[in-house]
Amino acid sequence: MPRRFAAAALLLLSCASPPPPPPLPPCAPGTAGVPLAFELRAPDGRQAFLQGSVHFAREAEAGLDPRAQRALAEADVLVGELDMAALTPVESAELLIELGRLPEGQRLQDVLAPETWTLLQERADETGVVLQPLELLEPWVAAIVFLGFSLQQAGYTPEQGVELQVYASERPQQTRGLETIQEQFALFDDLPLDAQEHMLLDALRPSDESAIELESMFAAWRCGDAATLEGVLSEMMASDPKLSGFYEATIFTRNETMAKGVEKVVSESGRAFIVVGALHLVGARGIPALLEQAGFQVEQLRAEQPPAAP
Repeated sequence: MPRRFAAAALLLLSCASPPPPPPLPPCAPGTAGVPLAFELRAPDGRQAFLQGSVHFAREAEAGLDPRAQRALAEADVLVGELDMAALTPVESAELLIELGRLPEGQRLQDVLAPETWTLLQERADETGVVLQPLELLEPWVAAIVFLGFSLQQAGYTPEQGVELQVYASERPQQTRGLETIQEQFALFDDLPLDAQEHMLLDALRPSDESAIELESMFAAWRCGDAATLEGVLSEMMASDPKLSGFYEATIFTRNETMAKGVEKVVSESGRAFIVVGALHLVGARGIPALLEQAGFQVEQLRAEQPPAAP
């Protein structure tokens, strides 16, 4: 997995207290100036709001534009990648262990290169992560554990991410998901072991090495800078061509499936509020572009300009 893996997860999962976040800088000229979001109008005139998400964020930094908050309050259905209202941490953890278990007789040390296992032990000692529960699980599970640690070390938590904030806000009672947690975990579980090891190696980087990437991607989302996010995605893919099949499955095939899901939701609702990871919303194969091909009018939300002086 390329070195952008931890940063990408900020947008696509017992540690020290996070440092206080620095002040948020102003958005650069030419960017949208508001968190990445789109207003949708279907061919039949039905409207919906498509909000880009960061799954992890720092306290008070992932606030949405007031127009997005109004759209959420006025919607008749809330739609996420997953239906967070129907998901519990216990069920997710049980499924993670069930899917991620190694075949009988194998241990994590057996499927990793010796240098990767040594690095894993060193990072576990440094961070206080207990390795014993991970020894019967596949490398992708260990990667998720260490990724979560790195994100929290940098001050990013799922509680401050867009989805959990949206579900805790004034919102419609009706909720739906475009995918299931089983489908999302299966994307990692289906990876060959060498790709899982790449993913683990990236997650084992010291937290401060990921911090700059996290800051850059978070800033791009916050300012609606779709071009920068598209560049990040292109760099991720170019950095490891061996994982082209993985990116095809985890990003582009999912984009097609989720775009069809959005079409269905919009056709069945009065006004839907839809929230998905920001990297799914950029580029010619992103969900907004696919919806335009299906006949939708798609307009990115931009900062409102003050009225001109008389």
